[in-house]
Amino acid sequence: MSNPILFREAGNNYPIISLGGVVSLPGHGRIANNYEIVNVQGSTLQLVPPNPKRIACIIQNLDNTTTAVGAQIIVTLGPVGGCSIILLPYGSLYIGYDFPWIGEIDVVCPKGGNPTVEALEISLE
Repeated sequence: MSNPILFREAGNNYPIISLGGVVSLPGHGRIANNYEIVNVQGSTLQLVPPNPKRIACIIQNLDNTTTAVGAQIIVTLGPVGGCSIILLPYGSLYIGYDFPWIGEIDVVCPKGGNPTVEALEISLE
Protein backbone atom coordinates (compact mmCIF):
# COMPACT_ATOMS: atom_id res chain seq x y z
CA MET A 1 0.00 0.00 0.00
CA SER A 2 1.18 3.48 -0.73
CA ASN A 3 1.48 6.15 1.92
CA PRO A 4 1.85 9.53 0.16
CA ILE A 5 3.51 12.38 2.01
CA LEU A 6 3.42 15.73 0.23
CA PHE A 7 6.34 18.13 0.41
CA ARG A 8 5.99 21.69 -0.91
CA GLU A 9 9.15 23.37 -2.05
CA ALA A 10 8.30 27.04 -1.80
CA GLY A 11 11.83 28.15 -2.67
CA ASN A 12 11.88 26.05 -5.83
CA ASN A 13 11.51 28.52 -8.69
CA TYR A 14 12.49 26.03 -11.38
CA PRO A 15 10.68 22.97 -12.69
CA ILE A 16 11.81 19.46 -11.80
CA ILE A 17 12.05 16.86 -14.58
CA SER A 18 11.16 13.24 -13.80
CA LEU A 19 12.86 10.13 -15.21
CA GLY A 20 9.96 9.90 -17.68
CA GLY A 21 10.43 13.48 -18.91
CA VAL A 22 7.44 14.92 -17.04
CA VAL A 23 8.08 18.55 -16.07
CA SER A 24 6.68 19.91 -12.79
CA LEU A 25 5.22 23.34 -12.27
CA PRO A 26 7.63 25.84 -10.64
CA GLY A 27 7.22 25.86 -6.87
CA HIS A 28 5.62 22.42 -6.75
CA GLY A 29 7.31 19.72 -4.75
CA ARG A 30 7.74 15.99 -4.61
CA ILE A 31 5.75 13.11 -3.17
CA ALA A 32 7.27 10.26 -1.17
CA ASN A 33 5.45 6.92 -1.45
CA ASN A 34 6.28 3.94 0.74
CA TYR A 35 5.56 0.40 -0.45
CA GLU A 36 6.02 -2.82 1.49
CA ILE A 37 5.42 -6.50 0.94
CA VAL A 38 5.73 -8.73 3.99
CA ASN A 39 6.43 -12.42 3.41
CA VAL A 40 7.36 -12.35 -0.28
CA GLN A 41 6.73 -15.86 -1.56
CA GLY A 42 7.22 -17.88 -4.73
CA SER A 43 4.91 -15.89 -7.00
CA THR A 44 5.82 -12.56 -8.61
CA LEU A 45 4.22 -9.59 -6.85
CA GLN A 46 4.04 -5.94 -7.89
CA LEU A 47 5.97 -3.80 -5.42
CA VAL A 48 5.84 -0.41 -7.18
CA PRO A 49 3.40 0.53 -9.97
CA PRO A 50 4.55 2.24 -13.19
CA ASN A 51 5.05 5.98 -12.70
CA PRO A 52 6.23 8.42 -15.42
CA LYS A 53 6.59 11.07 -12.67
CA ARG A 54 9.22 8.99 -10.80
CA ILE A 55 12.37 10.87 -9.80
CA ALA A 56 14.03 8.11 -7.76
CA CYS A 57 13.22 4.83 -6.02
CA ILE A 58 15.13 2.66 -3.59
CA ILE A 59 14.21 -0.98 -3.00
CA GLN A 60 15.56 -2.92 -0.01
CA ASN A 61 15.46 -6.59 0.96
CA LEU A 62 14.90 -6.55 4.75
CA ASP A 63 15.21 -10.35 4.98
CA ASN A 64 13.21 -12.52 7.39
CA THR A 65 14.92 -12.22 10.75
CA THR A 66 12.67 -14.65 12.61
CA THR A 67 12.22 -17.93 10.72
CA ALA A 68 14.34 -18.02 7.56
CA VAL A 69 17.38 -15.78 7.72
CA GLY A 70 19.24 -15.23 4.44
CA ALA A 71 16.39 -15.01 1.92
CA GLN A 72 17.28 -13.56 -1.48
CA ILE A 73 14.76 -11.78 -3.69
CA ILE A 74 14.66 -11.13 -7.40
CA VAL A 75 13.62 -7.66 -8.53
CA THR A 76 12.21 -7.61 -12.07
CA LEU A 77 11.99 -4.46 -14.14
CA GLY A 78 9.51 -4.82 -16.94
CA PRO A 79 7.40 -7.76 -18.08
CA VAL A 80 8.29 -11.38 -17.38
CA GLY A 81 11.66 -12.01 -18.95
CA GLY A 82 12.72 -8.38 -18.42
CA CYS A 83 15.75 -7.23 -16.46
CA SER A 84 16.12 -9.23 -13.25
CA ILE A 85 18.37 -8.24 -10.35
CA ILE A 86 19.12 -10.43 -7.33
CA LEU A 87 19.09 -8.67 -3.97
CA LEU A 88 20.87 -10.47 -1.15
CA PRO A 89 19.60 -9.99 2.42
CA TYR A 90 19.79 -6.30 3.36
CA GLY A 91 20.76 -5.47 -0.20
CA SER A 92 19.31 -2.47 -1.98
CA LEU A 93 18.71 -1.21 -5.49
CA TYR A 94 18.65 2.49 -6.38
CA ILE A 95 16.72 3.69 -9.42
CA GLY A 96 17.49 7.25 -10.43
CA TYR A 97 19.30 9.43 -12.94
CA ASP A 98 22.11 6.92 -13.57
CA PHE A 99 19.77 3.91 -13.66
CA PRO A 100 16.38 5.23 -14.84
CA TRP A 101 13.22 3.12 -14.83
CA ILE A 102 9.60 4.36 -14.84
CA GLY A 103 7.86 1.02 -15.35
CA GLU A 104 6.47 -1.53 -12.93
CA ILE A 105 8.81 -3.04 -10.33
CA ASP A 106 8.06 -6.65 -9.32
CA VAL A 107 9.63 -8.90 -6.70
CA VAL A 108 9.73 -12.63 -6.04
CA CYS A 109 11.49 -14.87 -3.51
CA PRO A 110 12.34 -18.01 -5.52
CA LYS A 111 13.73 -20.22 -2.72
CA GLY A 112 11.33 -19.49 0.13
CA GLY A 113 12.30 -17.59 3.22
CA ASN A 114 9.45 -15.07 2.97
CA PRO A 115 11.46 -11.85 3.39
CA THR A 116 10.05 -8.35 3.75
CA VAL A 117 10.73 -5.95 0.88
CA GLU A 118 10.32 -2.19 1.08
CA ALA A 119 10.50 0.61 -1.47
CA LEU A 120 10.60 4.37 -1.16
CA GLU A 121 9.65 6.22 -4.32
CA ILE A 122 10.08 9.95 -4.85
CA SER A 123 7.96 11.41 -7.64
CA LEU A 124 6.57 14.71 -8.84
CA GLU A 125 3.57 16.16 -7.08
